[in-house]
Amino acid sequence: MRTHEFPTIGNGRRPMAFFVIALLFVFGMTQIPTPAAANPKYASMVVDHHTGRVLHSRHADASRFPASLTKVMTLYILFDEMKAGRIKSSDRMRVSTRAAAQPPSKIWVKAGSTIRVDSAIKALVTKSANDVATVVAEHISGSETAFAKRMTRKARQIGMRRTTFKNASGLPNSGQVTTARDMVTMARSIMVNHPGYYRHFNTRSFRYAGRTYRNHNRLLGRVSGVDGIKTGYTRASGFNLVSSRRVNNKHIVAVVMGGRSGKSRNAHMTNLLQRHLGSAVARRSVPRVPPGVALANLQVPVPERRPGTAPQATIVAAATAPTARTTAPAPETTSEVTSASAAPAQNVIMAASSAPQVPAAQQDVVPTVPVGGEPVAENRDGPAPFEPADAIPTSGWAIQIGAVGSNDEARNLIEMAKAKSVPAIRDTTAFTEPTVKNGETFVRARFAGFSSARQAQNACRQMKKQGFGCFAISL
Repeated sequence: MRTHEFPTIGNGRRPMAFFVIALLFVFGMTQIPTPAAANPKYASMVVDHHTGRVLHSRHADASRFPASLTKVMTLYILFDEMKAGRIKSSDRMRVSTRAAAQPPSKIWVKAGSTIRVDSAIKALVTKSANDVATVVAEHISGSETAFAKRMTRKARQIGMRRTTFKNASGLPNSGQVTTARDMVTMARSIMVNHPGYYRHFNTRSFRYAGRTYRNHNRLLGRVSGVDGIKTGYTRASGFNLVSSRRVNNKHIVAVVMGGRSGKSRNAHMTNLLQRHLGSAVARRSVPRVPPGVALANLQVPVPERRPGTAPQATIVAAATAPTARTTAPAPETTSEVTSASAAPAQNVIMAASSAPQVPAAQQDVVPTVPVGGEPVAENRDGPAPFEPADAIPTSGWAIQIGAVGSNDEARNLIEMAKAKSVPAIRDTTAFTEPTVKNGETFVRARFAGFSSARQAQNACRQMKKQGFGCFAISL
């Protein structure tokens, strides 16, 4: 901390008043919570689904990593295929070696096996299964690369101007970027265009191959009116969540990106949903595009501006509009993500599409998403306790294979280690344990049950051969 120079009086001593002021200043600064703006991964937005009016917006156009929110688009395209009759819920999709090798989170489908489409939908919604996302991509487009290009074309078609997809799962890729605004647009569009299939996002649990998987979205059943839709997490993205809430014919859609923990993200989302529902308009249905009216020719009237509000905008789909340039976040290998500057509001946003024009009756309805909205005080999204850890062994020897940012990530690391079938850890007890270092909370991934230091050190040697960092510890 830098010292401050104060004026002196004749004898060279600083007056006591200056010391008092300095102490009060330092003490006061330590009591001020860090604003969300200090978290470079943070972004949020709340929209009235019936009117498209923005009720809350923070860094909504800054570039972010979508993580598993990506799977909403994967499902969107799958629903498109089902709606067109090219895929049925009872169809079986083959699992490739590449799909089976995807890292957790996954349901461990085996190469050469098949999975029904309806099971795949539930696996993506609840477990957020990366292996199943690749199965879907390869089944529809032949390869995940080709499927990702289709995802990006779809994004442009429905008005997601700043999103590029590189895979179907949301696994780390520095080129796979989005914004909070685009995530809201995607969520609203899938609700409007696939209302029957959207109900899957309210699935609480899913049973497959003798195991039950709970939905990662903990707001389901805990916040009244919440009916979806998806969580996401990578180290680079932070904790993401898109939510939908319907109460008394009011319907809002919200996104929080870059939460520092699952609990703080959920608490912040709950606060946004409760605070802004009252500002939404009660209406029984969302206006749809009239039959025969092409999206490129549809212009929704701009709502009348009230004093002190930012100009509203209308999204119009146009096949010839250029794609907006964005600043991509830093690659996954970095621990911090520098937020891109938010784009200035425009009166009309053109949603570009590289896909060929299709008849108006087959086009998606693109919900109107205004830019701007009412000024809202900066939100706070600080750290919160982690999810409960496992029972922690207290005797013998253990090995540690990593210390990561969340309990879920630690569990994933343990599952990856188990998948290697290393003999030394076969009969051990896996557990996670939170710890705080330099003011930051981590969760350790460990295996216990070794009777001696030599046995634990031997296990570490085997783990290191499999690419894991490892060291032995006495409990």
